[in-house]
Amino acid sequence: QVARARDLALENIYPRFKTQLCRRLGLSSRARTEDIIAALRRRRLPVSELEVRQTLSDAEVVLAGEKIDDAQLVNLIARMRRIAGQLKK
Repeated sequence: QVARARDLALENIYPRFKTQLCRRLGLSSRARTEDIIAALRRRRLPVSELEVRQTLSDAEVVLAGEKIDDAQLVNLIARMRRIAGQLKK
């Protein structure tokens, strides 16, 4: 049940994060990671490309079935929130 709750949390948070990121960059919410990184470079936003790439990758791996513990989930969500906050500046 705990593992399922983690999955549900990420299934709810990640799509909103990615949509917000893509919208800020003028991209489709279905944009590939490489397109997102290229848009970040063009716009010169105060966001770490490496952190965005790693966060997108980590979330997608977990959503594909990789196991994650509570601390890792909290860290992943914190990264998403930090990136989202930086995009608002």
